[in-house]
Amino acid sequence: MKNVPLRKVFRVFATFLLLALLVAPVGVIFLISQGEMAQYKPSSVPRIGEQAYGEIIPVFVTDMQETVTLSGVVVSNETIFIELPKKASEIRFIVDAGDVVIEGDVIGYLGGEHFIAEKSGYIQNIDSWSADPYIQMQSLNNLALSCMVSSTQAKQLTREGAKLMTADGMELRLIKQGKVEDMEGRVEYLFSFSGGGFNLGHTFKQLIVKTGLIYQDALVVNKNCVYQLEDGGPHYVRTVDETGQYIAQLEVEIGYSNDENICITGIPIGTLCDSGYGLLFSDRNE
Repeated sequence: MKNVPLRKVFRVFATFLLLALLVAPVGVIFLISQGEMAQYKPSSVPRIGEQAYGEIIPVFVTDMQETVTLSGVVVSNETIFIELPKKASEIRFIVDAGDVVIEGDVIGYLGGEHFIAEKSGYIQNIDSWSADPYIQMQSLNNLALSCMVSSTQAKQLTREGAKLMTADGMELRLIKQGKVEDMEGRVEYLFSFSGGGFNLGHTFKQLIVKTGLIYQDALVVNKNCVYQLEDGGPHYVRTVDETGQYIAQLEVEIGYSNDENICITGIPIGTLCDSGYGLLFSDRNE
């Protein structure tokens, strides 16, 4: 067998070694790149739109009692006067406008004698220098609730046969309706009340008033289940099965609503709805 020259063997080995040195960096860079790409590659691609976004809530039947939520302040519904003697300019008053006095209170001194309040009220003005001096007050015995009411609320509150009652049993009666609207299109309404412990100046932000109207056996669903795709457009619910799997988007007609539920038509009782999609869609539109 013919011997291969050592020089030729060395030349072949050197060629392979050179090629290996040239290819090795490229291979290392490729492996590093693959590792980095794998780090940012998602483990799985989620299938959007198939599962419920919130709690699964059924459509059900119940009686819905109509309520109106009001805010306002307790005011006096009567202006009263205490007539002062002709020597009123000599009375040394110990009260002033803005003070509340109760019948029998000492409100000043005249000739070393107590000058007693004949009536109870919130003092608006003391005129002791005119020909007919007087004290003008707001009555504490004839109080009313002053509320700014929207046109929608006005229809509910003034409906024929309406019996207005707060949640804690205080009865309201409309005694005066304003005519001038504020910047939000609301009008002042005055209500007398009985059975409540409100004092002059008391403010309230959420006074829930029952109108006496009850929608019996109404088809309702949680308000969060109902949404619109655009302002002024139709209302929809997103229906799902027991596992939260998406079924369909159905159009519904809406009616009266309270803080939690809303009356609807267009779908059968027991339909399961996604209560989270409406909130999600609202957030996207904000």
